[in-house]
Amino acid sequence: MTRYLRHILIVFLIMTLAMFTVACDSPDIAIVCDVTDGEISERSEYSFSARAVCGKDDCDLKVSFGGVLIYQGEDGKYSVLLEKGENQIKLTATHLGKTEERIYKVIYRAEFEIDTDISDAVIADGKISFYARASFNGADCPLIARINGETLKADGDSFTAQLQKGENIVSLTARHSDLTESKEWRVYMGEFALSTDLIETDTMDENLRFRVAASYDGQICALKVTLNGVEIIPVGNVYELTLQKGENIILMLASTEKASEQFRYKVNYINDPPKLETSIIDGKTYKGSKFGFDVWATDGLGKKLGYNCISFGADWERDGSFVPLHSVTKVWDDSGYTSFLINFANSEFLPHANDPFDLEITATDGVGRCVSRTFGMTYVPVAIGEKIGEVAFSLEGFSIGCGYFIKPCKLSVYEGVNFASILTQTIIENGWSYSSTGMVSNGFYLSGISGLDLSGNAVPEELWEHIPKSGRFYKTMPKPEQGEYELSEFCFAQGGGWMYSVNTVYKNYGFSDYYPQDGDVVRVQFTVWYGSDLGGGGAMGGSEAVSWLTDDPDYGDIMFLLAQTAEVLKDSSADRGVYDEVIGEISKWNISSATMAEQIKKLTESYGNLL
Repeated sequence: MTRYLRHILIVFLIMTLAMFTVACDSPDIAIVCDVTDGEISERSEYSFSARAVCGKDDCDLKVSFGGVLIYQGEDGKYSVLLEKGENQIKLTATHLGKTEERIYKVIYRAEFEIDTDISDAVIADGKISFYARASFNGADCPLIARINGETLKADGDSFTAQLQKGENIVSLTARHSDLTESKEWRVYMGEFALSTDLIETDTMDENLRFRVAASYDGQICALKVTLNGVEIIPVGNVYELTLQKGENIILMLASTEKASEQFRYKVNYINDPPKLETSIIDGKTYKGSKFGFDVWATDGLGKKLGYNCISFGADWERDGSFVPLHSVTKVWDDSGYTSFLINFANSEFLPHANDPFDLEITATDGVGRCVSRTFGMTYVPVAIGEKIGEVAFSLEGFSIGCGYFIKPCKLSVYEGVNFASILTQTIIENGWSYSSTGMVSNGFYLSGISGLDLSGNAVPEELWEHIPKSGRFYKTMPKPEQGEYELSEFCFAQGGGWMYSVNTVYKNYGFSDYYPQDGDVVRVQFTVWYGSDLGGGGAMGGSEAVSWLTDDPDYGDIMFLLAQTAEVLKDSSADRGVYDEVIGEISKWNISSATMAEQIKKLTESYGNLL
């Protein structure tokens, strides 16, 4: 037994010695891994390589993450899904009883921070302004701001967005490489409204009074009103302001805790006096007892003053003492000007016959400002039917290419005889007939003239371009099947008809109300479109004196010159060539002032010694 035990002990010692010898000769285990302890990863998906060797031999390697074994993928790498913060990867290698263990800490950190004051931003005039900046892991990174899907332009860290009524979505997106993080804010914008009787206007009253109240989504809200930068304190909701001359800016700021909107009104205060013009010639002597004249009066805003804003006075002694006149009567008042009539045979004027006096015309606006003009005049009475002078007269068809039907001539005028009587007599004396409405003594309107020579009639092409292309219009009038032409209203176009001017003014009343005075220039003309082709569109009483003429020269001087020349040439052997040439040139539609001046010079140079 003792021998047997000794034998066993010897064998055990031999084996132990052998094993110790082998162990002492075995190399250490080496773990090769591309994980860096304490590494910070910006991504949750994390892959790495790892192997263990002992000398030339691979060792058994176990990899665990969070206590769970993981295995190599097909690409030979280990993949884990990191959690935010610190993560541990454990590697354990074994070989021939040896064990090697490594533990690596990997920190997952991908933190976006978006800093903005959107929640505190106040909406102003439908816009929201805010700052916004972004960082990734503590370092600044790009930021994209959008409003309702539309990208906003940045001004540094500041953004301004135009809001729509109701809910708006503001999104901020931070970006780092291909990593993004977005946040959204819902911004509601309600509707501000003002209830006020204030309007933008031009005014001649320096005192402005208005009411105003503000609301937001139907609820009354705060309101601040300033005039030219100075706050105005109301009494209730009534504001009373004193305007400065010129432009005044009234700002109304409606506001709530989270929004405000500014409303702007411009009011121009004009304290200019009225303007006054008239057709009266200063210093003229009148033999006709009835004298019609025209007044153009406007206030400082350029608005026409009505006839009731015009007053008259007379200084009989011409010593500066004017007394009111009550017998100057209105003939017609429209949006262009007002026509008046003086009856010198009236009891106010008759005692001062043959003596010069001053007539004062005063225009007064709605706030009491006024302007006056004074004209010297003398009335020399004559008997009823006695000749009081001559007028230059013409009957024209320039707009239809017919030139003069009656060339400029002198017509005698008589006390108490209106122009309707003179015109109808002239038409008959020329072998024509006329149609009309009203009577020669009252309400006379010239509807048409029959017997005129309309050979070659044609509306000039450049004039025709102005005429509206609707309705039934003619560039030329067709030859009637029977009888002669009657050139009357609605010929050529619906705006066709006869109208007249006196001393360049197209009258807004009929022939029977016009009593001519010596030296008047009277043109009776056919229009194809309510006078716009003649420069007399305003005679219809419209709001604008429409004219299609580019220059519209004054025919006054050449009318008398041609009339005198015609009289001289009747009894003279002088050549009529220049006269006829001038007639041809000035009877074209739409001539220039330069052409007119040239023709006057030509007449004067050719016939001046005869006149």
